[in-house]
Amino acid sequence: MSTVGPYRPVSLVAALAVSLAPSRVAAVPEHSASEAFAAGADTLRSTIAVSAGCAGSTAVGGSSVTSGALVDDCEALLASEATLVGTGTTLNWDTATAIADWDGVALVASRVDTLELSNHGLAGSIPGELGSLSALRRLGLISNSLQGPIPAELGNLSSLEVLHLSSNPLKGPIPPELITIDVSVANEQVRV
Repeated sequence: MSTVGPYRPVSLVAALAVSLAPSRVAAVPEHSASEAFAAGADTLRSTIAVSAGCAGSTAVGGSSVTSGALVDDCEALLASEATLVGTGTTLNWDTATAIADWDGVALVASRVDTLELSNHGLAGSIPGELGSLSALRRLGLISNSLQGPIPAELGNLSSLEVLHLSSNPLKGPIPPELITIDVSVANEQVRV
């Protein structure tokens, strides 16, 4: 079994902000400043609805489930979806669908244990939010078109045993937070 260390508890924090810079108001001259503010408030309300959408939803088991680890896992996956997909294929991740039926998601003891999205046509990047899936043991993203760096937040995955990222045009170094993961090479344990 592989280990990751040192590790620290992580919680998903959704940062919500509405930019009401003067340039935004000036860019839409037919709207008054108060109309621009109202539009920003509507955006903020819809963002809050999306980020709070898992609690009590079908995805986590219905209205009686309003908090807990599965709700946190659901929130992390929904926060990751747009970044993963990019311009690629869509995922069926939706609060009206049970999380156990979501593309690539496998649960063990009501936690996301495996995220297997290899060969899935993803064309975005690897989101740091995946680092808050504290029970995740397997992450497979082989043969997509994921770009950019490997996020350091993946080092927070204290239960991670398998990380498959090959055949993606990723750039940059392996984050130091992942260097302590034990990997298996040709049936021998190697510590990197």
